[in-house]
Amino acid sequence: MKFDALYNQIFIAEADEDVQNKVASPEDVEVEPLPLPPEPSEIPAPEEGTETAAPVTGGGTIGDYIKKITEFTTVLQDDNGGDCLNQLIKRLDRPSTPYTGIDGKIAADLVRVVEGLKSIQTNLLNYTFAVKAGSTNA
Repeated sequence: MKFDALYNQIFIAEADEDVQNKVASPEDVEVEPLPLPPEPSEIPAPEEGTETAAPVTGGGTIGDYIKKITEFTTVLQDDNGGDCLNQLIKRLDRPSTPYTGIDGKIAADLVRVVEGLKSIQTNLLNYTFAVKAGSTNA
């Protein structure tokens, strides 16, 4: 008898709940769509000859961002052997510490990131020089 009472309390009550719980449809929820971005024709074009000095989001120029990329790549990996993340990882990688093997796992990724940032920096510099020379095909 106890089993039948337990069965009735749990399984039959849950079956009743499943019938009452229906899947929500889009009509049941009021959602407002996000506003559309401005049309390209509504965005003002930069004045001629100001491409390298035009402020970008957050302020600054392309030259400023090239300097920031240079500083960040130096923070990650200093080619002159100065204090950087790569040197710190090498110092931390000692046996019997939580950092054992960290250099082997992270050094290659750091080098890849630095190479990618330097590639971006080179492309920005090439574009900047091309714009100054009067060509937009860098």
